Amino acid sequence: MLVNGEESLNEEELSKLISAMRDAIGIQGWRSADLKAREVLKHKPNDPDALMYLGVARAAQGYEPEGEHHLLASLTFNPHNKDAYYHLGLIVLEQGRCILASEAFRKGQSIDPTNHRLLYQLGRALERLGNLDDALDSYKQALQNKPNPELDEIDFSLESEKAIIRLRSAIRDSTVKVADCED
Repeated sequence: MLVNGEESLNEEELSKLISAMRDAIGIQGWRSADLKAREVLKHKPNDPDALMYLGVARAAQGYEPEGEHHLLASLTFNPHNKDAYYHLGLIVLEQGRCILASEAFRKGQSIDPTNHRLLYQLGRALERLGNLDDALDSYKQALQNKPNPELDEIDFSLESEKAIIRLRSAIRDSTVKVADCED
């Protein structure tokens, strides 16, 4: 069957493309993930995984607003995707939109309450907002829920421990410094 003048892919082929997108994202093959996501979206325009991976790839290539748009679209079709919330939170946190980032991380956490990545990034957003007690709690939870830090691209355990020490000192010394948040 032809779709948009091209031969339609079957479910197995689409599944392989989605798996290849995931692999490309894992090795920071942004352009490859971008192209594979676009191929899937030609055949399944509302595929939430393809939209999410396209959003991640576009943001990583410097097109953050487009990446944010694709992640929001992904969440429209699958509002229970903790990974999409995680990546959306990272994009907007990088832009200094800390309130929106904390909301994205909290939504992801509501789906997976013990996800150490979401908890760590929520701590970062809350710290930048000056909510040091909540940030400290979030970092502590991230540290408690670390499954295999050696498998992460970032050692969330080590970073959480550093943040806990930093925040305990800041709270003790009352040296609250609100960071560069726009919202």
